[in-house]
Amino acid sequence: MAFEFRRDAFKQVDVLVADNRSKRPHVKSKQGCPFCRGNEGMTPPTIVAYPDGREWRVRRFRNAFPVLKPSKK
Repeated sequence: MAFEFRRDAFKQVDVLVADNRSKRPHVKSKQGCPFCRGNEGMTPPTIVAYPDGREWRVRRFRNAFPVLKPSKK
């Protein structure tokens, strides 16, 4: 994974640009949205879920397209 720091000339802030983030899916419907109920198979395995009746209200899972990854030692 390659990334670089760039300077935003308009806002005068440094930003981090990661090339692998462009591979993220960009969907416009709930049917293809990996974050919507019923599409759990489109994400990495759930780490923890907070219920809302019989279904989850909030789910936590690993980011499939992280900006940074921990270094391997």
